[in-house]
Amino acid sequence: MTTPEQQDPWQPGHPPLSGEQPFSAHHPPGEPPQDRSARQATSGYPYPPPQHDASYQYAQHPPQPYPNQPYGQHPNQPYGQHPNQPYGQYPSQPYGQYPQYQYQQPYPYQYAPPQRPSFRERFLPDAEPGRFSWWDLAAVLVYLIGFSLGIIPLIVMFTPLGTMAESADAGEQAVAGFLINGVSYVIVGTVVVLACWRPLLRSVRAFAPLWWAKLLIVPVIWLVGIICSALTVAVLSVFGLEPEVSQNQQDIEIMLQEVPFLAAAVLMVVLAPLVEEYLFRHLLIGRLSRFINRWLLGAVSVVLFALMHVTVELIDPEATFSLAAVVPYIMMGVVFVLVYILSGRSLLYAWLVHAFFNFMALAMQYFLLPQLEETVPELEQAPGVLLSVAEAALKSVLLLG
Repeated sequence: MTTPEQQDPWQPGHPPLSGEQPFSAHHPPGEPPQDRSARQATSGYPYPPPQHDASYQYAQHPPQPYPNQPYGQHPNQPYGQHPNQPYGQYPSQPYGQYPQYQYQQPYPYQYAPPQRPSFRERFLPDAEPGRFSWWDLAAVLVYLIGFSLGIIPLIVMFTPLGTMAESADAGEQAVAGFLINGVSYVIVGTVVVLACWRPLLRSVRAFAPLWWAKLLIVPVIWLVGIICSALTVAVLSVFGLEPEVSQNQQDIEIMLQEVPFLAAAVLMVVLAPLVEEYLFRHLLIGRLSRFINRWLLGAVSVVLFALMHVTVELIDPEATFSLAAVVPYIMMGVVFVLVYILSGRSLLYAWLVHAFFNFMALAMQYFLLPQLEETVPELEQAPGVLLSVAEAALKSVLLLG
């Protein structure tokens, strides 16, 4: 007969061990001996299992992304396998075959070998004309309404300049006309500067690389433009179109006879080129090129620039319109458009080239033309073609745009 101490403690009726709760509290009756180790590992035998809070249960059993699915696995899909593809095989690719695609780095910060910038990117960067602003609209309205339609000159006529313009003296009339134009250009130029000072600064930065070479090219551009204009007018003279000067150029030459060189240079070399380059190149090509092809806009700019200098012939019915008078302005507009586009839409460089054209024309008018008048009888003895070329070249040089 066995004592209670020798009796199997897992059998019913065994007295509780020291420090143990009654058997019925946590031991199911009649438990098979082979299940003892499993129950002891999970129940904390001989003590009852502890009661843990929600955080402990979350740490021991984290929520799964899909219900009733192994953690991190797509529903109804073996772990690590592409949907509807054998395990380890690229989609739409035969098993074991190299994918026919160019590998790309999956990260946006992938390394790319540095590329050497081109010549244009280094020395002719784009000046970024920018978007249209309200100042641009104001400048266009002031130019069209106040200058082209004559509102500003009409207002100036109520000042003492109007009395000078009505004088019988031709010299006073020329001086008054110059001053009225000067006031008009100062007003328009002020609005233009307020509208384009930011793009002008960007064009200064774009002009900085190899600035000395760009300045040395300016006289070459002028010489090529004069030669092309003279040859074009000479060819037209062969077909019966004699070289002519527009009414605008004739009025300017009359004014220059009564005005000092420095005063004329401020108006013709500084203000007029800035206003015209801003309107016909910067606005018409630079800012509109965001929506329209720049070369198409360049062609429109050339036509408008030429017609602007022959407005008298277009408006006055008594004036005669001549193609020979428009061709030099067309050639000049072509040169300015090419300079503006090829220089990276640089307003500064186009302004410098235009100013150099006008400066050379003024210098010829004031210093070279008196000496050339003495050699006119000798030029008249030259052959007809050479005389036409010389006359066309002279008028092209003296042309103020």
